[in-house]
Amino acid sequence: MANSSGMGIPSATIYSNELFGYYDVDNIIRIGTCGAYSLKYNVGELIVSKQAFSESFVAKSFKIRTLRDNSLKCSKTLLDLIKTTAKESGKGIHVINTHCNDNFYHKLGTEYYVKKDLHVTEMEAFGIYATAKLNKKDAITIATVAANHVTKEE
Repeated sequence: MANSSGMGIPSATIYSNELFGYYDVDNIIRIGTCGAYSLKYNVGELIVSKQAFSESFVAKSFKIRTLRDNSLKCSKTLLDLIKTTAKESGKGIHVINTHCNDNFYHKLGTEYYVKKDLHVTEMEAFGIYATAKLNKKDAITIATVAANHVTKEE
């Protein structure tokens, strides 16, 4: 099944919760885009979000525990599958922590997040990982770097 999520954590939590709860989907693999906060990742490269950090209230509203830094991990099963598939196909991927943001073009500056080893931003992974945890299901995000906030390349 292919499905569109809309944009942002609220939309992502609605569609993923309905897929998990009403349609008995076991796995969600989000395919999308992200923006780079540093020169470390270039436009066109593939990012796999192993852990999504967010300032969002969503996990607390679901009464689920996050890691100490308010982040949630992706599915280890799906991560292992993606790593194996990428290796077998010769496709380069970066498996990193990501910042799940409510505003892609925020003006807070990128240095704060880079210091936390968060080099890319996107807007849905945290919501999907939260609903996966809530429903005891699996989820992961794969994103293509579509913009670099430092070089302004898009």
